[in-house]
Amino acid sequence: MKSPDEVRRLVEAEVAILLDRAAEPPGFTPGDDRCLEDLGLDSLDFLELAMRLEEALGVVIELEDISPELTIAEASVRIAALQEQD
Repeated sequence: MKSPDEVRRLVEAEVAILLDRAAEPPGFTPGDDRCLEDLGLDSLDFLELAMRLEEALGVVIELEDISPELTIAEASVRIAALQEQD
């Protein structure tokens, strides 16, 4: 099980990978407190993010766990809590 800080770093890294592929990356940096939607992620990005995090953490992640209105910090707290439930 990863610590909440490790989960946040993982979420940040996965978001950065997705944004790097964007035609016009929005200038994301670790610690960014914009909501995921404002970072420029689209619905397919959210699906891919969920799948990548599920694979890395071994937990089932529902789309509401990484919903567009959440910040990375908020999504990370939800995802870290999912590990504790398993």
